[in-house]
Formats: sequence, structure tokens, C-alpha cells
Amino acid sequence: MGLVNLKKGLKTLDKNQLVALIADLYKKNKAAREYLDFYVQPNEQERFEKYQVRVVEAFFPKRGHPLRLREGKQAISDFRQLEPAAELLTEQLPYSSQQPELAGFAQWLGQFLSTEKFRDFSARFLRLGQALQSTADYETRRALLDARRALETNF
Repeated sequence: MGLVNLKKGLKTLDKNQLVALIADLYKKNKAAREYLDFYVQPNEQERFEKYQVRVVEAFFPKRGHPLRLREGKQAISDFRQLEPAAELLTEQLPYSSQQPELAGFAQWLGQFLSTEKFRDFSARFLRLGQALQSTADYETRRALLDARRALETNF
């Protein structure tokens, strides 16, 4: 349809119809609900903390959980769409591999993550975690935990 046609269509509606349309959109679309909540009550700090948790969970997952870069980038993108204060955007993820003082570390980390040793370790670690989740037998779980502990110690 396009924005121009949408605006023409909306201009034909009276105030009550617009309110009803926005209320319907609010009920049916989570992103619209979040945007309108922020528009009506722009509590930037509260919203920042919510998105910061999503970013940290995605980029720095709990031990044994996979990295979720797409979700972290999406959380940052969603937060930017709310148009918060610039200070909050820079606080969202203050570190970047593009910073000169972190470039060496970023390069080392990239090389380390692509090594055969790391790939083998992570694959075995994930297999042990999956086996732990699907096993209820005490002795089997104990053996799996011992194997996982040994894997961590020897890495």
C-alpha cells in the first residue's frame, strides 16, 4: 500500500474511528503495543533496563547456553526504534570490536572460537548438556556430570 496511501486513508477517518483503530492495533500487535506504551508513558530508564537484560542474555548467555547474536541485535534494533535518549543507546552495548583497544582481543577471540579444539570442546559440552536434560537416572546423570566436569577442567 505505501505510507502515502495509508495517510490518505487515515485522513478520511474521524477521531473516534482513529481511536478505535489504534486500540485494535494495540490489542493485536505486540510491537505496536510496546511502541504506544512508550509513547504514552516514556519511561526510558525502565525500558532501557528491559532491553539491556535481553541484550546481555543474548550476548553473554549462561554457561552451556548458545550465543544468540540475532536476538541481541534485534533487541538493540527494537530499542532504537523507540527513539530513546542518545546516552541510553550508547549505554546499551558500550563495547565493540571496532574500538582500537579491543581490536586485538576481538581478533584473538575470533581465532580462538574458530579453532578445532574449541569446536570439539563446545560440541562435547553441548552433547553432555543435552544428555543431562533427557536423562532421569541418577547414576547416568552422575556419570554425565563427572564427564562434563572433567571436560571443563581439561580445557
